[in-house]
Amino acid sequence: MHRQEARVVAEGHTVHVAIDRDTSRPIAVPAAFRERIRKFKGAALAEPG
Repeated sequence: MHRQEARVVAEGHTVHVAIDRDTSRPIAVPAAFRERIRKFKGAALAEPG
């Protein structure tokens, strides 16, 4: 947000992944983490599937 002009100057998104430390392979994102993000994002949270 540009403070003086009150306009958006950039937009973006992130993708979170979870990795098994032993195998370095992707795993399901832990439910506790998903719940925290869901509380922050609300209905805007996209679930895979």
